[in-house]
Amino acid sequence: MTIGIDVSQLAYPQTGVANYLHNFVQKLLETDKKNDYTLFYSSLRKEFPASDLQFLNNNPRVKVKKLKLPPTLLDLLWNKLHVLPIERLIGPVDVFISSDWTQPPTKANRCSKAKAKMGKKGVRQGVLHFGVNGS
Repeated sequence: MTIGIDVSQLAYPQTGVANYLHNFVQKLLETDKKNDYTLFYSSLRKEFPASDLQFLNNNPRVKVKKLKLPPTLLDLLWNKLHVLPIERLIGPVDVFISSDWTQPPTKANRCSKAKAKMGKKGVRQGVLHFGVNGS
């Protein structure tokens, strides 16, 4: 199975969402040894924070797709016009995980909400709520 994750919020380091996303992806890749991952990153001015994501190095199951598009354009295309499926940008995926505020059209199962129990060392346990085909 191929899982796509929008990691664009990593452009804003040291924020709650970026910290959660970083820990989520790191723990997911550490524990899941059978699925493939496509990480999608888009920012007009900010570079992909590769130095902060050492756990991605040499992982043959992970592809990173980087685009230089402003968030306002993606908001217009995805949230208002509902055009340009994510698969056109990153290839086919079975599941796509994104934030609540940017929802690209997709044929994949979608996860847009995540809850986690927080501990002293960060995210300990997460629960994902999946909707099928955008439901």
